[in-house]
Amino acid sequence: MWNRKYLRPAFLRPSFVATTVFAIGLMASLQAHANIIVTVGDATLVAGSSGALDVTLTNTGPTTSLAVDAFFFRVSTSDTFVTFTSVNTSTAPPYIFQSNSLFGPTISTIPPPDGQLVDASDIALLGVGTTLPAGSTVGLGHVLFNVASNATPGVASLVLNAAGTSLADIAGNDIPISALVNGQITISNAVPEPPNFALLALSLGAGALSRLLQRTVWKQLVRSRPTAVSKVVSYCQICNPSYVQQIQNAITYPQ
Repeated sequence: MWNRKYLRPAFLRPSFVATTVFAIGLMASLQAHANIIVTVGDATLVAGSSGALDVTLTNTGPTTSLAVDAFFFRVSTSDTFVTFTSVNTSTAPPYIFQSNSLFGPTISTIPPPDGQLVDASDIALLGVGTTLPAGSTVGLGHVLFNVASNATPGVASLVLNAAGTSLADIAGNDIPISALVNGQITISNAVPEPPNFALLALSLGAGALSRLLQRTVWKQLVRSRPTAVSKVVSYCQICNPSYVQQIQNAITYPQ
């Protein structure tokens, strides 16, 4: 006589079900102990310059290793003086899919167009993902941006969009993120550039330069900064070469 107990499929046998439920419960328990944090870095720069910052992923532990096979993040700012230009894999912490990136080195899907929103994503090329031990941090993206020359000094907030930021394991299942940490860009006034001697020489003109040669101020400048005046001389060839000798005489024999 057939024993019906052994005719049941393996996945319906009580022993298998009990083992499976235990394993799922154990995995869920371990996952609950992992704190997964996605962070946008900070940057400080002057108006009219370009900068970069990193988006990172940290497994604070304390016990679970985390296997990530894909990610997506979205960062935005309300400051129209800040313009995102691209995202690549050149992060300061090791990139999460280093030597195993499907989309790298450029992983941004927005921009283009350049603006106040940036989307980036990547998948492990070989499909095996990256394991993050407890206490480890990896880079998700190196975000490049520009700050307009007329930007108002202050702080531009950078916000990680919860709906647009996610992690997935090798099976395509969502990996819960414990916290999203926003960043900021601190903008300061542009530092005035030193005088450009070429522009000085071009702007003087022959008549103005002639009058300047007669002034005490010019002769004091010759005495105190002969090197600077020499630079003006080298550019004066295009203004009026007849005054070059006068300047050179003033440098050599200041009155």
